[in-house]
Amino acid sequence: MAEETSNLIKEYKRFCEFKEQGLKDGKLDLSSETWFFPTTMVPLIAFLNSSNIEVRLPRNDSVRKYFEIMSGRRGSFSKTDKSYMPVVELPEERDQVTLLLERIQKLCNRGKDMGGIDAFAYLLAEMTDNIYEHSQFSKAYIFAQRYATKKFSEIAIFDNGITIEGSYKKAGFDMEDRSAILEALQGISTKDEERGFGLRTSVSLFTKGLKGEFMIVSGSEAVYINKDVQKLYKLDKSLYCQGTLIGVRLPYPSTEVNMYDYIA
Repeated sequence: MAEETSNLIKEYKRFCEFKEQGLKDGKLDLSSETWFFPTTMVPLIAFLNSSNIEVRLPRNDSVRKYFEIMSGRRGSFSKTDKSYMPVVELPEERDQVTLLLERIQKLCNRGKDMGGIDAFAYLLAEMTDNIYEHSQFSKAYIFAQRYATKKFSEIAIFDNGITIEGSYKKAGFDMEDRSAILEALQGISTKDEERGFGLRTSVSLFTKGLKGEFMIVSGSEAVYINKDVQKLYKLDKSLYCQGTLIGVRLPYPSTEVNMYDYIA
């Protein structure tokens, strides 16, 4: 992967380093870690839940507690904790995801400071709809956190499904990861009679409307997008994504936007 400045890409690479260590040693030493962002945390929890990797928890008490809560190793978070929702597994049935999205919207003040109530609800719905419609996942996770002092919010969502390329190939399209991601970004459907990936309108709303950052990692390709650039990355074997990860950072607070200016 070429050098880059995107923090979202860096956070994904950080997860890959953790994964490589765990697979190599059969254990993962997190004792010196002092921070975890959602884009690292979500695929890491998915990886740990699917393996028997021994984990050495952070030495710092607050970081250790945070990791335990986020990963479900220590009960649930307090109702007074308004800045985050722990890593949550998406329900198998699509009609059960509504309550989960309601929790995220409540966490984020219904999206009033993240582009407005309608825009934020639309973004969450599109991100999860893609998983249920296209990925054929067995496990999927979402995590949202608001960082008031850092002036941004971050949402990450991961599924262990057939990747964007796999979805197109299953529908009879002969294309590799890069072409598949580019087609999905254009909103091209895998079947004429079905709606396409909702990425085109979501990316437009995230990056142009809310001036945020958007990252997709799927299979052997990644793409990073902000209001100024769209950059593609070819991933080597150590960075291959077994599924699809979407990471988003939004300025916090963000002023309300008219979502229909960006989803047409």
